[in-house]
Amino acid sequence: MTVCLTFGTLKLTGEQVVAALIRHQLLESLLEQILLDSILTSVSISEGEVFEHLTGRDRAIAPDDFQVFLRDWASQRQLTQADLEKAVRQLRIQKLKQTQFDRQINAEFLQRKSEFDQVVLSLIRTSNHQLAEELLFQLRDDQVSFESLATQYSEGTERDSQGWIGLVRLSNLPMPVAQIVYQGQVGQIYGPIVLEDQAWIIRIEQFFAARLTEWVRVDLRNQRFNRWLRSTLHSSIAEPGQLQLNANQTPAEAIV
Repeated sequence: MTVCLTFGTLKLTGEQVVAALIRHQLLESLLEQILLDSILTSVSISEGEVFEHLTGRDRAIAPDDFQVFLRDWASQRQLTQADLEKAVRQLRIQKLKQTQFDRQINAEFLQRKSEFDQVVLSLIRTSNHQLAEELLFQLRDDQVSFESLATQYSEGTERDSQGWIGLVRLSNLPMPVAQIVYQGQVGQIYGPIVLEDQAWIIRIEQFFAARLTEWVRVDLRNQRFNRWLRSTLHSSIAEPGQLQLNANQTPAEAIV
């Protein structure tokens, strides 16, 4: 069989490469990028858009000899033609995301707004549930400082910052913790919150209601794009005959 990839002393055939992609669960990601390449051919971009993207100048006018500019731009940065093509591909992806999904961003943000709320917490977590009850009693009734107990007893990295954690999205917190924070009040202590083998005690330090900033807009746009690309791929390969593999090492039906 024909060798298509050499890595050190390894010489792999095309069938072996595909089998490795399947075994390491990388084939679907590769197919997504191949599908995306075919979609990007229909995304038109102007020389002015490329010039703005490469230089970071808004509303800039591309030079008359655009090819000379591209060559000089790449040369000054010691970039290859492949690097330049990659940069232009990213521009096409950005434009595809904007034209395809921007009209839906506002509605999705309103629907998922609570996921983007952010909070600063003080945290004590311990695998000793009885200790957690005792610590909560000390915090509420004995007025021992949260910082000292977190430094002494917390089992996570927060012990190095006196229990301080932030800024974190509610969606990145365990669900029971996020629900308590969303309904709780700044300055109050809550717990113990049992999470599998650990008990958490938290104090809400600051709460920041989400706003549709450019950063949040980009995040939502990327999420919608990734879901759309994955769904488009799955719909495509579900059609009979769309995806076939002729390899001795791997059954054709085990593609994805």
